[in-house]
Amino acid sequence: MITADFREIEFEDGPRRCEGLFRAAIAEFSEKPRPSREEIAQIDDLALGLYDSVSREARHYAATVLSRSKDVPPGLFQRLCNEPVDISAPLLVNSPLLTTIDLLRLISRHGLSHARIIVRRRNVDPVIVNLVRLLNAKAESEAASRREVAASPLLEQVRDRLRALASGSTQQEPEPEAEEAPQAPSGLYMDLLRAALSSNADAFPRALAGALDLTVVRARRICSAITYSDLIACLKYLHLRPEEAFLLTAAYYPSQLFYGPAIRLFLDRYETLSIDDVELRLEEWRTQDEAAQAAALQRQSAAISM
Repeated sequence: MITADFREIEFEDGPRRCEGLFRAAIAEFSEKPRPSREEIAQIDDLALGLYDSVSREARHYAATVLSRSKDVPPGLFQRLCNEPVDISAPLLVNSPLLTTIDLLRLISRHGLSHARIIVRRRNVDPVIVNLVRLLNAKAESEAASRREVAASPLLEQVRDRLRALASGSTQQEPEPEAEEAPQAPSGLYMDLLRAALSSNADAFPRALAGALDLTVVRARRICSAITYSDLIACLKYLHLRPEEAFLLTAAYYPSQLFYGPAIRLFLDRYETLSIDDVELRLEEWRTQDEAAQAAALQRQSAAISM
C-alpha cells in the first residue's frame, strides 16, 4: 500500500503532510482496476484516520474521484455522502452505488440541499422527483411567509443605508463602538461595496484578495461557497462594522439574507466571530495558497527543463 509517492510525502510536516497523503492515497486507489478487500479496508482506515485533518477541497477531490467507481471504501463513502453538497455533490449525482433507498435516507437526513442535487441524477426514481417537488413547494411557501415579516427595523436600516448610497450621500452615522475598537482602513469599505455592485463578476473577489493578501483563486472560492461563513470571516478580519458586512454579504448571498430571522442570525454570527479565530483561518489559507503556488512553479520549472 505504501509506494514511493507516499514516502516522498512523509517529509512534509503537519496538515500539508495529511493533505498530500490523503490525496495520494485516493489517487492511487482509483487507479486499481479491481482492488482487493484488503486494499479497500486499508484505504478506508487510512482515509478515515486523516479525514478530520484535511481540507474541504481534499474531501471534494475524494468525492469526485470515487463518484464513478463501483469499488469504494465504505466508511469514507458514507462520510462523503453526508457532507454538505459543496463536497458531496459528485457522489450524489454520479455514484452508481447509491440506491433509491439510500438517496431517500440522505434527503430525509439533510433536506432540500441534498434533494436538489440528487434530482440531477440520470434516470432518477420518480418517487424522488415528486418528493423534491413537494419540498420545493414547501420551501417557497415558507419563504413567502417570511417575506411578509421582512419589514423589521433592522431591514429598514439596511434599506435606508442602501438609499443613501444610491443617492451619493456621504453622511456617516455616529459610531457606537468604543474608541479603542479596531476600524477598517479609510475607504476600504466603499471600495469593496463598489466592487460588489459592479457588473463585473470578478471585481469583488479581486478587491477582496487585495485587501486580505489572498490569491484571487482563493477569493473566488470564498465568494462562490454554498454559505457565507468564509466570507464573513474575511469581513470580520477587515474590522468592518456589522451593517457594512451585511451589505457586502447580501450582495453575494441575497437568498440567504432576505428575511428578518436570517438577518438576526447573520448579526449574531458576525458579532460572535473571534478575531483570533479568523486570523488563524486567513493564515491557514495563505499557507495553503503559498504551497500551491510553489508546487505550480516547480511543475513549470520541471516542464521547461525537459
